[in-house]
Amino acid sequence: MKKLIKDPVFTNIFWLFLDKGYGAILTLYIYAKMATYFGAEVFGIWNYIVSFGSILPAVASLGLNYIIVKRLEKNPLISDKILSISFYLRLFTGVITAIILFISYVILNINFTNDLLLVIILLFSSQIVLNSNIYIQKNEANLRNKKTVIARNISLTFFFVLKLIAIEKGLDVVYFALFTLLEYLLFFVIIKIREDHKLNLPSTYFRKKIAPSLLKEGFPLMLAAITTTLYLKIDQLFIASFTNNEDVGIYAASSRISEFLYAIPVIISNVFFPKIIKALSKFEVDKLLNKMFALALTIAVLCVLFITTFSDTIIEIVYGTEYKQASQVLKAHAWTIILMTLLVTSSKYLLKINRQDIIFKRELMGLITNIALNFILIPKYGIMGAAWATLISYSVSSFFSNLLFKDTRSLIKKQILSIYYLTK
Repeated sequence: MKKLIKDPVFTNIFWLFLDKGYGAILTLYIYAKMATYFGAEVFGIWNYIVSFGSILPAVASLGLNYIIVKRLEKNPLISDKILSISFYLRLFTGVITAIILFISYVILNINFTNDLLLVIILLFSSQIVLNSNIYIQKNEANLRNKKTVIARNISLTFFFVLKLIAIEKGLDVVYFALFTLLEYLLFFVIIKIREDHKLNLPSTYFRKKIAPSLLKEGFPLMLAAITTTLYLKIDQLFIASFTNNEDVGIYAASSRISEFLYAIPVIISNVFFPKIIKALSKFEVDKLLNKMFALALTIAVLCVLFITTFSDTIIEIVYGTEYKQASQVLKAHAWTIILMTLLVTSSKYLLKINRQDIIFKRELMGLITNIALNFILIPKYGIMGAAWATLISYSVSSFFSNLLFKDTRSLIKKQILSIYYLTK
Protein backbone atom coordinates (compact mmCIF):
# COMPACT_ATOMS: atom_id res chain seq x y z
CA MET A 1 0.00 0.00 0.00
CA LYS A 2 2.84 2.41 0.87
CA LYS A 3 4.49 1.65 -2.47
CA LEU A 4 1.24 2.47 -4.30
CA ILE A 5 0.84 5.77 -2.46
CA LYS A 6 4.41 6.81 -3.33
CA ASP A 7 3.99 5.88 -7.02
CA PRO A 8 3.99 9.21 -8.93
CA VAL A 9 1.35 7.88 -11.35
CA PHE A 10 -1.20 7.23 -8.61
CA THR A 11 -0.18 10.38 -6.72
CA ASN A 12 -0.97 12.46 -9.80
CA ILE A 13 -4.21 10.55 -10.41
CA PHE A 14 -5.19 11.41 -6.82
CA TRP A 15 -4.46 15.11 -7.31
CA LEU A 16 -6.30 15.28 -10.63
CA PHE A 17 -9.36 13.47 -9.24
CA LEU A 18 -9.31 15.80 -6.26
CA ASP A 19 -9.18 18.70 -8.71
CA LYS A 20 -12.01 17.37 -10.87
CA GLY A 21 -14.11 16.39 -7.87
CA TYR A 22 -13.84 19.80 -6.24
CA GLY A 23 -14.16 21.56 -9.59
CA ALA A 24 -17.16 19.48 -10.62
CA ILE A 25 -19.02 20.28 -7.39
CA LEU A 26 -18.45 24.02 -7.72
CA THR A 27 -18.98 24.15 -11.48
CA LEU A 28 -22.10 21.99 -11.46
CA TYR A 29 -23.52 23.99 -8.58
CA ILE A 30 -23.03 27.33 -10.34
CA TYR A 31 -24.17 25.78 -13.62
CA ALA A 32 -27.42 24.71 -11.96
CA LYS A 33 -27.83 28.16 -10.40
CA MET A 34 -27.34 29.77 -13.82
CA ALA A 35 -29.86 27.34 -15.36
CA THR A 36 -32.60 28.37 -12.93
CA TYR A 37 -31.53 32.04 -12.87
CA PHE A 38 -31.54 32.43 -16.68
CA GLY A 39 -34.44 30.05 -17.39
CA ALA A 40 -34.36 27.30 -20.00
CA GLU A 41 -34.54 29.64 -23.03
CA VAL A 42 -31.72 32.06 -22.11
CA PHE A 43 -29.71 29.15 -20.70
CA GLY A 44 -30.14 27.45 -24.08
CA ILE A 45 -28.77 30.53 -25.88
CA TRP A 46 -25.78 30.63 -23.47
CA ASN A 47 -25.02 26.98 -24.20
CA TYR A 48 -25.42 27.54 -27.93
CA ILE A 49 -22.73 30.26 -27.80
CA VAL A 50 -20.49 28.07 -25.64
CA SER A 51 -20.96 25.12 -28.03
CA PHE A 52 -20.13 27.30 -31.03
CA GLY A 53 -17.07 28.72 -29.27
CA SER A 54 -15.81 25.26 -28.27
CA ILE A 55 -14.62 24.83 -31.86
CA LEU A 56 -11.92 27.44 -31.11
CA PRO A 57 -9.66 25.38 -28.80
CA ALA A 58 -10.09 22.35 -31.05
CA VAL A 59 -8.53 24.33 -33.92
CA ALA A 60 -6.18 26.62 -31.99
CA SER A 61 -4.66 23.84 -29.88
CA LEU A 62 -3.11 22.63 -33.17
CA GLY A 63 -3.31 19.08 -31.82
CA LEU A 64 -0.29 19.82 -29.61
CA ASN A 65 -1.56 18.85 -26.14
CA TYR A 66 -0.05 15.38 -26.12
CA ILE A 67 2.68 16.24 -28.62
CA ILE A 68 4.05 18.82 -26.16
CA VAL A 69 4.09 16.21 -23.39
CA LYS A 70 5.79 13.74 -25.71
CA ARG A 71 8.42 16.27 -26.85
CA LEU A 72 9.20 17.40 -23.30
CA GLU A 73 9.77 13.79 -22.30
CA LYS A 74 12.13 13.15 -25.20
CA ASN A 75 13.88 16.55 -25.38
CA PRO A 76 14.21 17.97 -21.84
CA LEU A 77 17.24 20.10 -22.78
CA ILE A 78 15.20 22.30 -25.13
CA SER A 79 11.95 22.18 -23.15
CA ASP A 80 11.84 25.99 -22.71
CA LYS A 81 12.05 26.51 -26.47
CA ILE A 82 9.34 23.91 -27.12
CA LEU A 83 7.03 25.60 -24.60
CA SER A 84 7.63 29.12 -25.92
CA ILE A 85 7.10 28.18 -29.57
CA SER A 86 3.96 26.22 -28.65
CA PHE A 87 2.61 29.21 -26.71
CA TYR A 88 3.01 31.69 -29.58
CA LEU A 89 1.70 29.24 -32.18
CA ARG A 90 -1.45 28.63 -30.14
CA LEU A 91 -1.97 32.27 -29.19
CA PHE A 92 -1.73 33.46 -32.81
CA THR A 93 -3.94 30.65 -34.12
CA GLY A 94 -6.44 31.29 -31.32
CA VAL A 95 -6.87 34.95 -32.25
CA ILE A 96 -7.29 34.18 -35.96
CA THR A 97 -9.75 31.35 -35.24
CA ALA A 98 -11.78 33.56 -32.88
CA ILE A 99 -12.15 36.23 -35.57
CA ILE A 100 -13.27 33.65 -38.16
CA LEU A 101 -15.75 32.07 -35.73
CA PHE A 102 -17.16 35.45 -34.75
CA ILE A 103 -17.76 36.40 -38.39
CA SER A 104 -19.33 32.97 -39.03
CA TYR A 105 -21.61 33.36 -36.01
CA VAL A 106 -22.83 36.75 -37.18
CA ILE A 107 -23.44 35.45 -40.72
CA LEU A 108 -25.43 32.45 -39.45
CA ASN A 109 -27.47 34.88 -37.31
CA ILE A 110 -28.75 32.12 -34.98
CA ASN A 111 -29.45 33.42 -31.48
CA PHE A 112 -27.63 36.63 -32.38
CA THR A 113 -28.61 40.03 -31.05
CA ASN A 114 -26.64 43.18 -30.31
CA ASP A 115 -27.13 42.49 -26.58
CA LEU A 116 -25.21 39.22 -26.95
CA LEU A 117 -22.35 40.73 -28.96
CA LEU A 118 -20.14 41.34 -25.92
CA VAL A 119 -21.02 37.93 -24.45
CA ILE A 120 -19.82 36.22 -27.62
CA ILE A 121 -16.56 38.23 -27.70
CA LEU A 122 -15.81 37.53 -24.02
CA LEU A 123 -16.53 33.79 -24.23
CA PHE A 124 -14.44 33.41 -27.39
CA SER A 125 -11.60 35.38 -25.74
CA SER A 126 -11.72 33.11 -22.69
CA GLN A 127 -11.07 30.13 -24.93
CA ILE A 128 -8.00 31.87 -26.43
CA VAL A 129 -6.55 32.37 -22.94
CA LEU A 130 -7.26 28.81 -21.75
CA ASN A 131 -5.91 27.30 -24.97
CA SER A 132 -2.64 29.28 -24.62
CA ASN A 133 -1.88 27.86 -21.16
CA ILE A 134 0.92 25.49 -22.16
CA TYR A 135 2.03 25.06 -18.52
CA ILE A 136 -0.75 22.50 -18.10
CA GLN A 137 1.11 20.21 -20.51
CA LYS A 138 4.45 20.97 -18.86
CA ASN A 139 3.12 19.79 -15.49
CA GLU A 140 1.64 16.67 -17.09
CA ALA A 141 5.00 15.78 -18.63
CA ASN A 142 6.80 16.25 -15.30
CA LEU A 143 4.05 14.46 -13.32
CA ARG A 144 3.56 17.64 -11.27
CA ASN A 145 -0.16 18.05 -11.77
CA LYS A 146 -0.47 19.30 -8.19
CA LYS A 147 0.75 22.72 -9.38
CA THR A 148 -1.96 22.88 -12.04
CA VAL A 149 -4.63 21.76 -9.57
CA ILE A 150 -3.76 24.46 -7.03
CA ALA A 151 -3.71 27.26 -9.62
CA ARG A 152 -6.94 26.14 -11.28
CA ASN A 153 -8.87 25.82 -8.04
CA ILE A 154 -7.78 29.17 -6.65
CA SER A 155 -9.17 30.91 -9.75
CA LEU A 156 -12.25 28.65 -9.85
CA THR A 157 -13.14 29.33 -6.21
CA PHE A 158 -12.67 33.08 -6.47
CA PHE A 159 -14.94 33.43 -9.49
CA PHE A 160 -17.42 30.89 -8.13
CA VAL A 161 -18.06 33.36 -5.31
CA LEU A 162 -18.31 36.29 -7.75
CA LYS A 163 -20.86 34.42 -9.90
CA LEU A 164 -22.98 33.69 -6.83
CA ILE A 165 -22.88 37.39 -5.98
CA ALA A 166 -23.85 38.21 -9.58
CA ILE A 167 -26.92 35.95 -9.28
CA GLU A 168 -27.82 37.48 -5.92
CA LYS A 169 -27.55 40.98 -7.39
CA GLY A 170 -29.49 40.03 -10.53
CA LEU A 171 -26.67 40.97 -12.91
CA ASP A 172 -26.85 40.57 -16.67
CA VAL A 173 -25.47 37.55 -18.58
CA VAL A 174 -22.51 39.63 -19.81
CA TYR A 175 -21.00 39.56 -16.29
CA PHE A 176 -20.92 35.76 -16.33
CA ALA A 177 -19.05 35.84 -19.64
CA LEU A 178 -16.61 38.41 -18.22
CA PHE A 179 -16.02 36.29 -15.12
CA THR A 180 -15.29 33.28 -17.32
CA LEU A 181 -12.57 35.22 -19.16
CA LEU A 182 -11.07 36.61 -15.94
CA GLU A 183 -11.09 33.16 -14.32
CA TYR A 184 -8.93 31.72 -17.10
CA LEU A 185 -6.65 34.76 -17.00
CA LEU A 186 -6.12 34.36 -13.25
CA PHE A 187 -5.46 30.63 -13.71
CA PHE A 188 -2.78 31.45 -16.30
CA VAL A 189 -1.16 34.15 -14.14
CA ILE A 190 -0.98 31.95 -11.03
CA ILE A 191 0.47 28.95 -12.85
CA LYS A 192 2.93 31.21 -14.73
CA ILE A 193 4.20 32.83 -11.51
CA ARG A 194 5.10 29.39 -10.17
CA GLU A 195 7.17 28.57 -13.28
CA ASP A 196 10.84 29.49 -13.80
CA HIS A 197 10.30 30.09 -17.50
CA LYS A 198 10.09 33.18 -19.69
CA LEU A 199 7.96 33.18 -22.79
CA ASN A 200 10.70 34.59 -25.01
CA LEU A 201 10.45 33.72 -28.68
CA PRO A 202 13.43 31.45 -29.50
CA SER A 203 15.93 32.14 -32.26
CA THR A 204 15.06 31.77 -35.92
CA TYR A 205 17.00 28.48 -36.00
CA PHE A 206 14.78 26.87 -33.37
CA ARG A 207 11.62 28.37 -34.82
CA LYS A 208 12.40 26.88 -38.21
CA LYS A 209 13.45 23.57 -36.67
CA ILE A 210 10.77 23.03 -34.01
CA ALA A 211 7.65 24.84 -35.19
CA PRO A 212 7.17 22.99 -38.53
CA SER A 213 7.73 19.58 -36.91
CA LEU A 214 5.22 20.41 -34.14
CA LEU A 215 2.62 21.50 -36.68
CA LYS A 216 3.21 18.44 -38.87
CA GLU A 217 2.96 16.00 -35.95
CA GLY A 218 -0.03 17.75 -34.41
CA PHE A 219 -2.06 18.21 -37.62
CA PRO A 220 -3.89 14.83 -37.53
CA LEU A 221 -4.64 15.38 -33.84
CA MET A 222 -5.98 18.85 -34.58
CA LEU A 223 -8.35 17.34 -37.16
CA ALA A 224 -9.33 14.71 -34.59
CA ALA A 225 -9.95 17.40 -31.96
CA ILE A 226 -12.16 19.35 -34.37
CA THR A 227 -14.23 16.28 -35.22
CA THR A 228 -14.48 15.32 -31.52
CA THR A 229 -15.65 18.81 -30.57
CA LEU A 230 -18.16 18.87 -33.39
CA TYR A 231 -19.84 15.64 -32.41
CA LEU A 232 -19.68 16.61 -28.73
CA LYS A 233 -21.46 19.88 -29.40
CA ILE A 234 -23.10 19.63 -32.82
CA ASP A 235 -26.18 18.00 -31.31
CA GLN A 236 -26.94 21.27 -29.49
CA LEU A 237 -26.50 23.21 -32.74
CA PHE A 238 -28.92 20.82 -34.50
CA ILE A 239 -31.45 21.05 -31.64
CA ALA A 240 -31.40 24.86 -31.92
CA SER A 241 -32.09 24.56 -35.66
CA PHE A 242 -34.78 21.85 -35.52
CA THR A 243 -36.56 22.69 -32.24
CA ASN A 244 -36.05 25.67 -29.89
CA ASN A 245 -33.71 27.29 -27.36
CA GLU A 246 -35.59 25.75 -24.42
CA ASP A 247 -34.81 22.26 -25.69
CA VAL A 248 -31.15 23.26 -26.05
CA GLY A 249 -31.15 24.32 -22.39
CA ILE A 250 -32.77 21.07 -21.23
CA TYR A 251 -30.41 18.93 -23.33
CA ALA A 252 -27.35 20.91 -22.21
CA ALA A 253 -28.38 20.50 -18.56
CA SER A 254 -28.36 16.70 -18.86
CA SER A 255 -25.31 16.33 -21.09
CA ARG A 256 -23.31 18.62 -18.81
CA ILE A 257 -23.47 16.05 -16.02
CA SER A 258 -22.17 13.19 -18.16
CA GLU A 259 -19.57 15.45 -19.76
CA PHE A 260 -18.14 16.20 -16.31
CA LEU A 261 -17.40 12.49 -16.02
CA TYR A 262 -15.55 12.46 -19.36
CA ALA A 263 -12.72 13.77 -17.19
CA ILE A 264 -12.24 10.25 -15.77
CA PRO A 265 -10.50 8.69 -18.79
CA VAL A 266 -8.73 11.97 -19.58
CA ILE A 267 -7.22 12.17 -16.09
CA ILE A 268 -6.15 8.53 -15.95
CA SER A 269 -4.78 8.41 -19.50
CA ASN A 270 -2.93 11.73 -19.11
CA VAL A 271 -1.11 10.41 -16.05
CA PHE A 272 -0.24 7.08 -17.67
CA PHE A 273 0.82 8.70 -20.96
CA PRO A 274 4.35 9.86 -19.92
CA LYS A 275 5.03 6.33 -18.62
CA ILE A 276 3.76 4.78 -21.86
CA ILE A 277 6.02 7.11 -23.88
CA LYS A 278 9.07 6.07 -21.81
CA ALA A 279 8.29 2.33 -22.01
CA LEU A 280 10.76 0.55 -24.28
CA SER A 281 9.48 -3.02 -24.48
CA LYS A 282 6.16 -4.27 -25.85
CA PHE A 283 5.60 -6.17 -22.60
CA GLU A 284 5.95 -2.98 -20.54
CA VAL A 285 3.65 -1.04 -22.88
CA ASP A 286 1.00 -3.80 -22.75
CA LYS A 287 1.17 -3.90 -18.96
CA LEU A 288 0.64 -0.14 -18.70
CA LEU A 289 -2.20 -0.21 -21.24
CA ASN A 290 -3.95 -3.01 -19.37
CA LYS A 291 -3.75 -1.07 -16.10
CA MET A 292 -4.98 2.10 -17.75
CA PHE A 293 -7.94 0.41 -19.47
CA ALA A 294 -8.90 -1.48 -16.32
CA LEU A 295 -8.78 1.47 -13.93
CA ALA A 296 -10.56 3.90 -16.25
CA LEU A 297 -13.32 1.51 -17.30
CA THR A 298 -14.03 0.24 -13.79
CA ILE A 299 -14.63 3.78 -12.52
CA ALA A 300 -16.63 4.68 -15.66
CA VAL A 301 -18.96 1.67 -15.31
CA LEU A 302 -19.64 2.43 -11.64
CA CYS A 303 -20.46 6.06 -12.51
CA VAL A 304 -22.83 5.04 -15.31
CA LEU A 305 -24.71 2.56 -13.12
CA PHE A 306 -25.11 5.23 -10.43
CA ILE A 307 -26.35 7.89 -12.88
CA THR A 308 -28.87 5.65 -14.67
CA THR A 309 -30.28 4.46 -11.33
CA PHE A 310 -30.67 7.89 -9.77
CA SER A 311 -31.04 10.19 -12.81
CA ASP A 312 -34.48 11.48 -11.77
CA THR A 313 -33.21 12.45 -8.34
CA ILE A 314 -29.99 13.95 -9.72
CA ILE A 315 -31.83 16.25 -12.15
CA GLU A 316 -34.37 17.33 -9.54
CA ILE A 317 -31.69 18.14 -6.96
CA VAL A 318 -29.36 19.90 -9.38
CA TYR A 319 -31.76 21.75 -11.69
CA GLY A 320 -35.27 21.53 -10.25
CA THR A 321 -38.59 20.43 -11.76
CA GLU A 322 -38.32 22.83 -14.73
CA TYR A 323 -35.68 20.50 -16.18
CA LYS A 324 -37.33 17.15 -15.33
CA GLN A 325 -37.33 16.16 -19.03
CA ALA A 326 -33.55 16.13 -18.85
CA SER A 327 -33.66 12.95 -16.75
CA GLN A 328 -34.45 10.66 -19.70
CA VAL A 329 -31.76 12.29 -21.79
CA LEU A 330 -29.25 11.79 -18.98
CA LYS A 331 -30.04 8.07 -18.75
CA ALA A 332 -29.15 7.60 -22.42
CA HIS A 333 -26.27 10.09 -22.48
CA ALA A 334 -24.59 8.58 -19.41
CA TRP A 335 -23.56 5.47 -21.34
CA THR A 336 -21.33 7.61 -23.54
CA ILE A 337 -18.98 7.84 -20.55
CA ILE A 338 -17.94 4.21 -21.11
CA LEU A 339 -17.50 4.77 -24.84
CA MET A 340 -15.51 7.97 -24.28
CA THR A 341 -13.27 5.99 -21.91
CA LEU A 342 -12.56 3.44 -24.63
CA LEU A 343 -11.83 6.19 -27.12
CA VAL A 344 -9.52 8.34 -24.99
CA THR A 345 -7.48 5.53 -23.48
CA SER A 346 -6.92 3.71 -26.78
CA SER A 347 -5.78 6.97 -28.37
CA LYS A 348 -2.77 7.04 -26.04
CA TYR A 349 -1.53 3.78 -27.55
CA LEU A 350 -1.93 5.24 -31.06
CA LEU A 351 0.10 8.29 -30.01
CA LYS A 352 2.81 5.95 -28.73
CA ILE A 353 3.11 4.25 -32.13
CA ASN A 354 2.74 7.54 -34.06
CA ARG A 355 -0.60 6.65 -35.65
CA GLN A 356 -2.28 10.01 -35.16
CA ASP A 357 -3.93 9.45 -38.54
CA ILE A 358 -6.00 6.60 -37.11
CA ILE A 359 -7.15 8.83 -34.24
CA PHE A 360 -8.48 11.30 -36.79
CA LYS A 361 -10.10 8.63 -38.97
CA ARG A 362 -11.93 7.11 -36.00
CA GLU A 363 -13.18 10.52 -34.89
CA LEU A 364 -14.27 11.34 -38.46
CA MET A 365 -16.32 8.14 -38.70
CA GLY A 366 -18.03 9.05 -35.43
CA LEU A 367 -18.75 12.59 -36.64
CA ILE A 368 -20.26 11.47 -39.96
CA THR A 369 -22.44 8.94 -38.11
CA ASN A 370 -23.50 11.60 -35.61
CA ILE A 371 -24.46 14.19 -38.24
CA ALA A 372 -26.47 11.64 -40.26
CA LEU A 373 -28.32 10.37 -37.19
CA ASN A 374 -29.03 13.90 -35.89
CA PHE A 375 -30.69 14.75 -39.21
CA ILE A 376 -32.82 11.61 -38.98
CA LEU A 377 -33.60 11.38 -35.26
CA ILE A 378 -33.96 14.95 -33.94
CA PRO A 379 -36.93 15.94 -36.17
CA LYS A 380 -38.70 12.73 -35.12
CA TYR A 381 -37.67 12.23 -31.48
CA GLY A 382 -36.43 15.68 -30.40
CA ILE A 383 -33.71 15.82 -27.75
CA MET A 384 -33.90 12.06 -27.11
CA GLY A 385 -32.98 11.59 -30.77
CA ALA A 386 -29.85 13.70 -30.18
CA ALA A 387 -28.92 11.57 -27.17
CA TRP A 388 -29.26 8.32 -29.13
CA ALA A 389 -27.30 9.79 -32.05
CA THR A 390 -24.43 10.66 -29.71
CA LEU A 391 -24.45 7.21 -28.10
CA ILE A 392 -24.41 5.33 -31.42
CA SER A 393 -21.73 7.55 -32.98
CA TYR A 394 -19.45 7.08 -29.95
CA SER A 395 -19.76 3.30 -30.26
CA VAL A 396 -18.62 3.60 -33.88
CA SER A 397 -15.56 5.74 -33.14
CA SER A 398 -14.48 4.08 -29.89
CA PHE A 399 -15.02 0.38 -30.59
CA PHE A 400 -16.32 -0.75 -33.99
CA SER A 401 -13.85 1.41 -35.94
CA ASN A 402 -10.99 -0.59 -34.37
CA LEU A 403 -11.96 -3.51 -36.58
CA LEU A 404 -10.91 -1.55 -39.67
CA PHE A 405 -7.26 -0.93 -38.77
CA LYS A 406 -4.52 -3.49 -38.26
CA ASP A 407 -2.90 -1.46 -35.46
CA THR A 408 -6.12 -1.22 -33.44
CA ARG A 409 -7.49 -4.77 -33.70
CA SER A 410 -5.31 -5.82 -30.77
CA LEU A 411 -6.98 -3.12 -28.67
CA ILE A 412 -10.38 -4.81 -28.94
CA LYS A 413 -9.26 -7.68 -26.74
CA LYS A 414 -7.79 -5.25 -24.19
CA GLN A 415 -11.02 -3.25 -24.14
CA ILE A 416 -13.20 -6.34 -23.63
CA LEU A 417 -10.95 -7.88 -20.96
CA SER A 418 -9.99 -4.61 -19.28
CA ILE A 419 -11.75 -5.18 -15.95
CA TYR A 420 -10.18 -8.66 -15.74
CA TYR A 421 -6.74 -7.02 -16.01
CA LEU A 422 -7.45 -5.02 -12.87
CA THR A 423 -7.07 -8.21 -10.83
CA LYS A 424 -3.76 -9.18 -12.45
